[in-house]
Amino acid sequence: QTGLRSLGAVELPASRPVRFYDDYDKLTCWFIDKSDQKYSFPISCRELKKVYESEGLAGLDRLRQGARKLHLRIGLANPWGGPKGDWHPKRAYAMVNGIFFV
Repeated sequence: QTGLRSLGAVELPASRPVRFYDDYDKLTCWFIDKSDQKYSFPISCRELKKVYESEGLAGLDRLRQGARKLHLRIGLANPWGGPKGDWHPKRAYAMVNGIFFV
């Protein structure tokens, strides 16, 4: 445990590009922030995954309709030491663990 925060957020106008896609059976989100930097992260949010499983990518796009802003929660996974546990330093991968459509 590091005692450091592992959760942040990116808030974007709904007009900014945000896309959902299936990347080798992993639901993924890419977006371009206000400084025109492009990011792509896997989605770990259960609610978004439920929408995707029942309605597909169109269901996720439907959630954006009428939104003025998107609030993307970006978090770090627990540190992972690799398959043999011998990676130093351990890796903590970033992921989208929630999206709010406001």
